[in-house]
Amino acid sequence: MLNNKILWGIIVGASVVFLYIYISNHRSPVSVVRVPILVYHNVRFVSSQPFSTDSAVSPELLERHLLYLKEHGYASISFSALLAYFAKGTPLPEKAVILTFDDSWKGQFVHALPLLKKYGYTATFFVWTDMVGQHDRLSWTDLEQLARNGMSIGGHGKSHASLVGLGSEALQEEVRKDKEIIEERIGSYIDVFAYPFGFYDEEVVEEVMQAGYKVARSIGHEVFHTKEDVFSLKGVGISSAYENLGFILE
Repeated sequence: MLNNKILWGIIVGASVVFLYIYISNHRSPVSVVRVPILVYHNVRFVSSQPFSTDSAVSPELLERHLLYLKEHGYASISFSALLAYFAKGTPLPEKAVILTFDDSWKGQFVHALPLLKKYGYTATFFVWTDMVGQHDRLSWTDLEQLARNGMSIGGHGKSHASLVGLGSEALQEEVRKDKEIIEERIGSYIDVFAYPFGFYDEEVVEEVMQAGYKVARSIGHEVFHTKEDVFSLKGVGISSAYENLGFILE
């Protein structure tokens, strides 16, 4: 009788533990989640003048930003992780951040990649395909290396034209051809897009969805997102004027 009680207690205890784990891994996501999305462009030496409008950041400033994130407990996630949270409630880090780099600048490979690896972060690189291989821009070999190092690659338009107001044929060329070229050259599927200049409307969103993208990023200062925002996620544009990320993140 005593052995049966002990066995029953073990079974009940194991069941409780299993149920707790199951619920933790399958809980419904809250309607709003705080995940700052940071948008970088070129990484190179820039003017240190305050209030500079240069969208580039120096390697030294980028390193200070990454060190800030590390010291304040931030973990980088992918857009896929954010989608999994909205779809299935897959847990996110307590302090999650998404790092992105736009426009295929060479400095992203030369300077940003080593720093990202140094601090244990990943990022998404949005590719403007007409500029790949041009002076001071990423090559296809660079992009392949970024992907091999755990970085995500996304579309950013074939010619980086503003997509709003384009005719349907030109819009398809910008969105779908860009995706096809990237997937063919890097040998893997991409499902995240960044609107050139952050501009979009209903027609643009519909085309991005029809092209097979699952998420799209714009520009703005919001750090809270909902499931309904997945094709209009806002990222904060970072420039050389942002000496400290504290006022954005804290």
